[in-house]
Amino acid sequence: MASVGGRPRLSDSTRKYRKLQQRALYIKNKGFRESLASQFSRWNETRTECGVESNEEFAKILLDTYNESKYRRKKPARYESTPAAHLPEAVISSPDVSSISTR
Repeated sequence: MASVGGRPRLSDSTRKYRKLQQRALYIKNKGFRESLASQFSRWNETRTECGVESNEEFAKILLDTYNESKYRRKKPARYESTPAAHLPEAVISSPDVSSISTR
């Protein structure tokens, strides 16, 4: 590093390396940003329907709701006698499932 005017400067090779790192990170995260952007209108519509002002508050509500429902679900026992014991009752009793033969 050479010092010009009191501020340390990066060498050309270090600047080039950092620029390549930043570009790689940008490309890596591009898909994530695009998938978030595609759901942004849906997010805003739902947030408005719920009457929530901020995105932060809405995210907290969604996470709290998810965590509550996750702990309310019955966790399957390790060794059950019936293979569908861990499925919700609606799935077990649906006509599509009952018509499948189990060979």
